[in-house]
Amino acid sequence: MWQASLSGNLAAAAWRSAPAGSVPAIPGLIPYPGRTAKEAEGKLHELDGFVDRAPIAPFALGQFGIEIPFDDVNNPFPTAALPVPADVEATIKSTFGNYVGLYTWIQERPGVTVREVVAQAVGRAAPPRS
Repeated sequence: MWQASLSGNLAAAAWRSAPAGSVPAIPGLIPYPGRTAKEAEGKLHELDGFVDRAPIAPFALGQFGIEIPFDDVNNPFPTAALPVPADVEATIKSTFGNYVGLYTWIQERPGVTVREVVAQAVGRAAPPRS
């Protein structure tokens, strides 16, 4: 009972303080409708294609405390510049688990581009390769 009341009060407060349509019904959930999951994912990836990853690349990769040199986000990711997790475990505390996941993801995808790594690092996985 108290949870329903609290949830209702929080939702009402959020809607009162924000312009109409600016707060999703479930924070963090923005639906992309499609007749199938594959169609919805395709729409999401199409929309993500309009996002310029170059300006966010230093921030997305910098969250792990590393600077990765790159000239163009469409170039292959410079995997040789990526430290192995054991080498950075002492310096990357709060995001170490995320770093290990990203490191593994990169190692499983030879030739992955900087754009794809940035998308993965910010939680917007790159579309599947054809």
